Amino acid sequence: MASGTFNSINTVTFNHNANAIIKGNGTFAHAGTFNKNGIIAPGASPGTLAMNGTEPFSTNTTINIEVLDNSGPGTGHDQITRLTGVTLAGTLNVTQTGSVSPGTFTILTASSITGTGFTVENLPACYSRQVLSNAVQLTKSAPPVVTCPANSTVCIATPAYALSGGMPTGGVYTGTGVSGGNFDPATAGAGTHTITYTVTEGNMCTNTCTFDITVDAQPVANAGANQTQCNTATFTMAAVPTVGTGAWTFVGPFGTAVITSPTSATTTVTTVPTDMDITLRWTETNGTCSDNDDVVIRNDAQPVADAGANQTLCNTNTFTMAAVPSVGTGAWTFVGLFGTTVITSPTSATTTVMTVQQDMDITLRWTETNGTCSDDDDVVIRNDAQPVADAGANQTLCNTATFTMAAVPSVGTGAWTFVGLFGTAVITSPTSATTTITTVPTDMNITLRWTETNGTCSDDDDVVIVMMHSQLLMQVRNQTLCNTNTFTMAAAPSVGTGAWTFVGPSGTAVITTPTSATTTVTTVPTDMNITLRWTETNGTCSDDDDVVIRNDAQPVADGGPDQTLCNTNAFTMAAAPSVGTGAWTFVGLFGTAVITSPTSATTTITTVPTDMDITLRWTETNGTCSDDDDMVIRNDAQPVVSNQPNQAQCNNGSFTMTQSVPSVGTGVWTLESGTATITDAMSPTTTVTGVVAGTSATVRWTVTNGSCSAYDEVTVTNNALPVVTCPGNSTVCIGVPAFTLTGATPAMGTYSGDGVSGGMFDPASAGTGTHPISYSYTDGNGCTNSCTFTITVTDAK
Repeated sequence: MASGTFNSINTVTFNHNANAIIKGNGTFAHAGTFNKNGIIAPGASPGTLAMNGTEPFSTNTTINIEVLDNSGPGTGHDQITRLTGVTLAGTLNVTQTGSVSPGTFTILTASSITGTGFTVENLPACYSRQVLSNAVQLTKSAPPVVTCPANSTVCIATPAYALSGGMPTGGVYTGTGVSGGNFDPATAGAGTHTITYTVTEGNMCTNTCTFDITVDAQPVANAGANQTQCNTATFTMAAVPTVGTGAWTFVGPFGTAVITSPTSATTTVTTVPTDMDITLRWTETNGTCSDNDDVVIRNDAQPVADAGANQTLCNTNTFTMAAVPSVGTGAWTFVGLFGTTVITSPTSATTTVMTVQQDMDITLRWTETNGTCSDDDDVVIRNDAQPVADAGANQTLCNTATFTMAAVPSVGTGAWTFVGLFGTAVITSPTSATTTITTVPTDMNITLRWTETNGTCSDDDDVVIVMMHSQLLMQVRNQTLCNTNTFTMAAAPSVGTGAWTFVGPSGTAVITTPTSATTTVTTVPTDMNITLRWTETNGTCSDDDDVVIRNDAQPVADGGPDQTLCNTNAFTMAAAPSVGTGAWTFVGLFGTAVITSPTSATTTITTVPTDMDITLRWTETNGTCSDDDDMVIRNDAQPVVSNQPNQAQCNNGSFTMTQSVPSVGTGVWTLESGTATITDAMSPTTTVTGVVAGTSATVRWTVTNGSCSAYDEVTVTNNALPVVTCPGNSTVCIGVPAFTLTGATPAMGTYSGDGVSGGMFDPASAGTGTHPISYSYTDGNGCTNSCTFTITVTDAK
């Protein structure tokens, strides 16, 4: 129905079949049979439908109520009305169209209502139904106010945790990674996940809010493999970045090592010290996730192997090695054949090598290993076999000038030589053990020596066919000592007896034991070359050798006193030379200072900078002796003060000084004369107070910088006010002519007041009454004082 009333006669049967709709606005009145199996839908979005006549509801009836807003029945929502009573039955379907504010809506009115509700009721969320005595109402509740927790960020490695913070409590969390009210970052995976919090109240009134949980991916730090290099101070890191940002840091001591680019996975690490395990940590951070991995780098120092010098010994089967260890560990090994030789302690730099075979070059290698570094050096040892010389028996032949030698060779090579005088004798084949000796002179004993040499070994044996002679081999060395008057001689006796004597001047020197090759020589004077001779005598044979000793005097360096000058950049040194030669040098910083003549004890030092302690060292050297002495020079800068004017005030004993802050040094005020108080003696702008009126005081500003100073004096004068007196008060008649004012002292002051002009008082101009007159006087210091008196002008009557 669009509107109006639908009426039927009593005899009509109205079949309201299933799915048939009674819809519209107006009144549906039926007095006959009404089969209640269809749909009743008031209005047309929305409207009011009056169902008068037959009971409209049965269990098969469907009632469709539409709610549009809360403006009232027929406009805001559907409504069924009935003049008589009604029994509730059937299916109630309520639908909401648009936005409906919370409130109560009457969907059915009747004179009376039977039943507590419809058979089936399908209500939207937040809606409830109430049955009154004459009406059925719907009430829409406001959805609950739901608030969510703030957005958050977690690491994917965080264990599953209970979600909380949603209000009111008791709601349900849903979203990726959410199960049973718990959020599992690992299940959700990296990324930002929107979580919904839903709260449902008793009438299925539901509200939601959302918040975000950002899951940070878990970095897996990989710092790379440990690195060990040989003699290399620069390493290149090899971290493998995964996610987020990374940074290198040191873990524990790292010496001089420097990480060039801490955030670079492949940064270099420079100036790595040697032989130190340095741990670096690669930390990767991705939001709330982090991971780290450590790597160890080591710069092995390069050993420098030194096996020592080759050794050749005579008839010695035990050698002591002399390797010089550098760094790391060392070990000896054989290189090539070594026979029966045994290394006692292979890891000892000074091991013994035993059972060394004779006449065999044996190479040993000293290898030093330090981590990844190594070096080696070879040394050769040789045990030369000892020859045993046998020259054969002495020979005496009669009337024969040729002798045949009969030496017995052992090992090595042999050679014949004469020992002593041999006249015309000739050795035919010196290297032949059985050489002939020809042209042997008669009546002369000639000695021949058979010498066998095998490497470092030798032996000899003499056979006499000639006379014996000895020879002296002298080995005495010169000696020079510092400030030592006792020397120990070191002659090497050969054969016979020896004795020491002086050759030339000897001063106070004394030979303690002349016949001792190692005698002491005492009380040796200084700075004198003394020659001693060692003479060896063997029967009719003798030989001598000279040695020179010298006792260098110990110089005593005296650089002179320290010097401090004011504003002077040239200093004259005053060293006191003792013995030997001297020289000046700087010790430490010296700025622009220059030593003019370094070897002169009284050199000048020029261009000396100001306010700098400069140390000079006077070093005296005498042969093997030396001594030095330091002295300090300083050129104090000259402070400068400004020339401030004197100050004078009238009847004010407080003055303010106007000096400037010293550019160098410190300043202080002092009272030079008079009576006054200096408030802050260190302030260039101090006040000076307490200067008695009629007096002066002189203060001095003195700036001192070491040996330099400058000052300025300021005289402050507090001039007293002049003493001024006025004449007594007077009375005049107004008719008196103008008259000159007098009587004030001192004279030459100025009168002022009513009727006063140019030093005269005019009663008529002033008028009747009492007039104060002021007298002001200014003295030669510019100080002014005044006094007053009165003139009373009376009427002429």
